[in-house]
Amino acid sequence: MLAKMVKRLAAIGVVACFFAPVSACKEKAPPTGVVIALDSAGTAISGATVKLTSRGDRGDGILKATGTTDGSGKAHFDEFTLPAILNVTCSKVKAVGDTLKGTGILKLEEDKETEATITLK
Repeated sequence: MLAKMVKRLAAIGVVACFFAPVSACKEKAPPTGVVIALDSAGTAISGATVKLTSRGDRGDGILKATGTTDGSGKAHFDEFTLPAILNVTCSKVKAVGDTLKGTGILKLEEDKETEATITLK
C-alpha cells in the first residue's frame, strides 16, 4: 500500500514538474515607447522630430530610432526588442532661426508601454 502511494506521488510530481514551467513562463511582450512633445504652455506639438539615441559615455550616443509627432503630439516607437534607456531629443522648426528644442530620457521596459513627456522651449 505504501509503495503504491509513493509511486502515485512520484508520478504526480513528475507531471507537475513538466507542466509548471510551461504555464508559469508567459512570454513577455517587447517594450514600446511614446514620446509626447509639448510647448511651454502644455499644448501638444505636432510635426516635431523625435530622435532616440543610446546613452553614450561622452554624450555621443548612437541613433536608434527617429519619428515625428502626430496631431496629439505623440511619436510611437515599437521597433525595440529589449529594454533600454534612451536619450530623447525633440525639435520643431517654427520659422527660419526659430527652433523649439527639448531633451529627456525614455526608459523602455518589457511588457510595458512607457511614456516620456518632453517640453520644447
